[in-house]
Amino acid sequence: MQLFALKTNLLKAGRMSAFLEDHYICIGWPGIGDLERMEPDEAMASLAKVYRLEGQELADRMQELSMFAYGMADGDYVLVKDEEEIHVGDLGDYYYVENADTPDDGTCHRRGVTWLKTVRSEDLTAHELQRLLHEERAIAWLDRPVDKATLERWLSGAGAAEETGSGVLPVGEAPVVDAATIQAALDILKAALYSEDAERRERAAIAILTYAKS
Repeated sequence: MQLFALKTNLLKAGRMSAFLEDHYICIGWPGIGDLERMEPDEAMASLAKVYRLEGQELADRMQELSMFAYGMADGDYVLVKDEEEIHVGDLGDYYYVENADTPDDGTCHRRGVTWLKTVRSEDLTAHELQRLLHEERAIAWLDRPVDKATLERWLSGAGAAEETGSGVLPVGEAPVVDAATIQAALDILKAALYSEDAERRERAAIAILTYAKS
């Protein structure tokens, strides 16, 4: 599964109490229409028109919207940071709530969530989770899949020493990957952009955009 992190203070619409009570998350940006009925390029055109965005600002906001509507999948996990607490949930599908598509509400773009647990951020010592939660954007994602057993170990407070011993790199360090391997991976992603599978195309696009931004 993929692991995502969402920060309520950086969303255009986010009410943690409603998220927990009604079992959903949202990303805001009302007025652009139902993303499930749009291709990514249509969504970008609508976002640019409604919010008068362009250039890097448009690319950044579209990356967040794409990740929320097209990149996340049923069964992925999300960490939602709310001040000093982290709420852990199992994600469901994207859905659009038309009567919430107003400037005053703004919670129209939603994903269902089965909430699993709440932990204090100070208890999450796993380097991978620290890195994910400290990214300065509304939605971040771990750059590799993670299994449930590993995530449970991280959430239970697995420390730096344990992770380093199991092959997880400390914050600030990165694996050494040669240029040829990186290019081969990019070639695979580029080929996936022309797949007949829409979900595969969308995930490949998100991965390429993320790489380009980094």
